[in-house]
Amino acid sequence: MHPGAPPVSQTHVVKSGETLSSIAALHGFGDFRTILDDPANAALRALRGDGHVLAPGDEVVIPDRVAKKEAVATAARSTFVAAFQPLHLRVRVRDLDDVPLKSDVEVLLATGGADDAVPLKPGKDGLVERPIERRLERAELRVEAKSIKADLVVGGLDPIETLAGQRARLNNLGYFAGYASDDREQFRWGAEEFEKDKKVAPGAVKDEDIDLATGLASPAFRKALVKEHGS
Repeated sequence: MHPGAPPVSQTHVVKSGETLSSIAALHGFGDFRTILDDPANAALRALRGDGHVLAPGDEVVIPDRVAKKEAVATAARSTFVAAFQPLHLRVRVRDLDDVPLKSDVEVLLATGGADDAVPLKPGKDGLVERPIERRLERAELRVEAKSIKADLVVGGLDPIETLAGQRARLNNLGYFAGYASDDREQFRWGAEEFEKDKKVAPGAVKDEDIDLATGLASPAFRKALVKEHGS
């Protein structure tokens, strides 16, 4: 069992900032897919897809762990290797003019404090990535040549089917949609600007189209926002 793990319970209620990988680590599983692929989580798979983006309040069924037995010679030294599904933090970085960073621009990505920063070179479309611990909660990204500094909350992105998830994606893309959960006006401005820029819809976003729990229901808006954001 993972050090400090709680006893196996039937249901884990997701809290803000948790991912299926961090939940798997908490309950002593090396691979989050063991939990996601369990038949008891069929509804969760249908609702959230790959399980990397969960919403607070989602319920995850934690299956019983099955002990594995291996026959080995008692007089010989045996080595056992535990399999863990690796986890990577991937960030697509664009400058203030919305242009992807070129490969010769150094990006510093820290996962354990500023002194832990690793210099990276952007790949296609400004993408940088670094392996991370499964229970990592925060990271920091810096591009000193472009005066960019961003604090990253790992697991903090809510699903696209929620107003909070839509707002966070708009903010990340530079379409300021506010921060307060009831700021319908600022969200409308950000969503409207995004729709016009991406040619999703030519008209204005109406206040009555915005649900404070589920955001905009437009499939075209949601699809375009996920595609542009990358998740």
